[in-house]
Amino acid sequence: MLQRGQEVKCVVLEVDEEKRRVSLGIKEMTEDPWVRAIPEKYIPGQIIKGTITKLTNFGAFVELEPDLEGLLHISELADHKIDKPQDVVNLGDEVEVKILRIDPESRKIGLSLRRAQWAAEEQAAEAAQQRGQGGAEPVFLDSETGEAAKSEEKADEAAQDSVEPSQPSEQADEATAAEGGEVEQPKETDESEQAQTEETEESAQTDELSSDESSTEQKGESGTDNE
Repeated sequence: MLQRGQEVKCVVLEVDEEKRRVSLGIKEMTEDPWVRAIPEKYIPGQIIKGTITKLTNFGAFVELEPDLEGLLHISELADHKIDKPQDVVNLGDEVEVKILRIDPESRKIGLSLRRAQWAAEEQAAEAAQQRGQGGAEPVFLDSETGEAAKSEEKADEAAQDSVEPSQPSEQADEATAAEGGEVEQPKETDESEQAQTEETEESAQTDELSSDESSTEQKGESGTDNE
């Protein structure tokens, strides 16, 4: 990173007067990534990819990005007990791991391989369940056209065909109303028949009166002739 004669900007970290030494730092010129950058980028519960870079008796180190590694503890490699990490992973393997915790103070990232596998299995099961619930839509064949029609269209046609037709009298009434005519109600018919009956009775009474008057006049004339 550095060469003789190179000019650099640095921060004074410590001055030791007894040893006549001054401690300097370059990385302090920029913000510590563990303050915000790493905690904001890597969140517990997240599934990420990494490369196995180192194997130890207690686990494996996974490189997440250049100069940043997380610890994959041996207890998080598999669901069953294993003797050494080499039983599951090897150097250079690319693996998917789940972030368990981020510790900025100790600058450590805890990872899990088996929990990432659980999440993948759950997603696959949910996808299979959704495919099973969706199913294929039944298709009907039109007898006239020979074309396939969707069940929704057939259902609409069946619903229209199932509607009962109107009675002839109701159709006639609707047709008359549409043409602007009036439909006679049973009540109005009864009133008309009653009026005609009354007129017939009045006419009969008038005829009877006329007949009686005519008979009376004839009798009077007959009596006068006899006299």
